[in-house]
Amino acid sequence: MGVYYRDVYQQEGGVSLHKQDVNRLLEPFMWHEVVFTSVFWDNFLKLRCDAASTYVPFYAFAVLVKHALEDSTPTVGDYHVPFLPDDEREQLTGDMQGGSGCVVESICCRCFRVVP
Repeated sequence: MGVYYRDVYQQEGGVSLHKQDVNRLLEPFMWHEVVFTSVFWDNFLKLRCDAASTYVPFYAFAVLVKHALEDSTPTVGDYHVPFLPDDEREQLTGDMQGGSGCVVESICCRCFRVVP
């Protein structure tokens, strides 16, 4: 298998490009949206905010995430519940049930609606 890849990437007159570099050029034409949420950011920031060892486009993204986290005011609670307004958050009980049904289902539906 190694011979195949050597032959493909070292062809006479061919261009020597890595797949991830080509993908970066194509990304603006392949727009997608994601929900990027976590409660453990320290390791991500430690690994990806190091310019010397991180792929440059991902480093730029990681720095934007770091600035967004610095500018945000997180709500500390027992559960990680993105897209949950404060009035619904106050209704949470120990089993993640609220006054209008299961809160987990509501959060999942709101995450799903972010992606068109």
